[in-house]
Amino acid sequence: MLDFFYQTVIDGITEDGGGGGETGGIISDGVNTITIQTPQKTLKNFPQSINYLQQPAYNFNIQRLPYVSYYCQRVNLPGISVGSVDFPTKGLRRIPVSGDIVFNNLEIEFFVDEDLQNWLEVMNWLRSIANAEDFTEYTGLQNSYSNATLIVLNSAMNAKYKVEYRDIIPISLTDINFDTTVSEITPITATVTFEYTTHTITRL
Repeated sequence: MLDFFYQTVIDGITEDGGGGGETGGIISDGVNTITIQTPQKTLKNFPQSINYLQQPAYNFNIQRLPYVSYYCQRVNLPGISVGSVDFPTKGLRRIPVSGDIVFNNLEIEFFVDEDLQNWLEVMNWLRSIANAEDFTEYTGLQNSYSNATLIVLNSAMNAKYKVEYRDIIPISLTDINFDTTVSEITPITATVTFEYTTHTITRL
């Protein structure tokens, strides 16, 4: 219906042929007819696509975590903030100036497989970047990072944007909770949180 609305309004502009004022379109379902009058300057800025971004429309992959990538259920596109620093001025209100850029954390929720392969992928990665018991598990700073890619799909499930995360590193992994009191068996999920240096968004 929205696509039909968009096309009829555009057809109204084409048929109008005028140089200004009001333009419009006609919507009809064979029984009811609606005439729409819209300012021409507004329709010039009408978006090419009026479809909404959909939650399941993505593909995600972490080079170092193939099992986590396969069982991934939710992933976020992190937001960004800029810290402010007050610049003092004599006798006047302090003027805020921009500070450092801060990226929100990347979080992934995934189903835990019965062999714990994906959960242990993250656990072993975390243990390799810190001193859990001794330094035998520590693999060095150069092996602590990986890269990840998020492909955002449009409403036709075609690739629209590619988000590339550089130098991601895990900082936390949630528990696995076993429970004999549940009345319905549901898959166990876990969440891993990452920090990263930067990310780029490319239109495909």
